[in-house]
Amino acid sequence: MSNYFIEHIINFAPINERIATSGQPERSVFPLINAAGYQMVIYLAVYESPNHIAEEPQIVRDLGMEFIHIPVIWTSPRPEQFDQLASILEENKGKNIFIHCELNYRVSSFLFLYKVLYLNSDPESAWWSMLEIWEPDATWRALMREVLSRHDAAPFERLEEPEL
Repeated sequence: MSNYFIEHIINFAPINERIATSGQPERSVFPLINAAGYQMVIYLAVYESPNHIAEEPQIVRDLGMEFIHIPVIWTSPRPEQFDQLASILEENKGKNIFIHCELNYRVSSFLFLYKVLYLNSDPESAWWSMLEIWEPDATWRALMREVLSRHDAAPFERLEEPEL
């Protein structure tokens, strides 16, 4: 797939040959996402997010792509929302999927978990990939610890809260 539109999307990050992530694309970029071969767009922010495009579901569908919305509230992400995303990704392994939120913070956090739990990535490597986008705050670190624990994964030292 061509990534000729990278410069148009905030915090664009290809994960592998079939999954890419970013912050909120501009309305004019969705045809480029489609032209690049993506078949599904997953949106992980809430409709009240700044820069949200109200017509995005229709724009995406009119271009022939599937649109899925998992509304993740910034201050209260839930493990079930990660599980929902992971399930969608696992059920659609043959599809090219574009995942975004407002700034790619939610998505990069969920994809850290997905890489570790489903793609068998080294946690350290997945962590450094996420840090190219942002460093999770206490809320998101707690979510990641909980998800890893629920999946019986080994604790990851970088997610621990610093001792005071």
